[in-house]
Amino acid sequence: MLVTMPATSHYAENVNTEKLAKIFEECSKLEGLHRNVHYLNLFVDSRFNNSDFYDCDHLNTLGAEKCSKIINTEILRFN
Repeated sequence: MLVTMPATSHYAENVNTEKLAKIFEECSKLEGLHRNVHYLNLFVDSRFNNSDFYDCDHLNTLGAEKCSKIINTEILRFN
């Protein structure tokens, strides 16, 4: 599983959009090329808000727990 981790709204608004688009594109290509690769993009996932973060791009304990549960659910879905 390839995962683009969530980020705060401030981080998302100020990220280099060209680089981010390339990351999304390459992860999607890998998913398309390999049936055992799944791409999970949580970058601007609405299940996260700024209170889930320790700083602008690192999850705090509660945010990390939330993220882990989401990733676990996705892993179980594809196994």
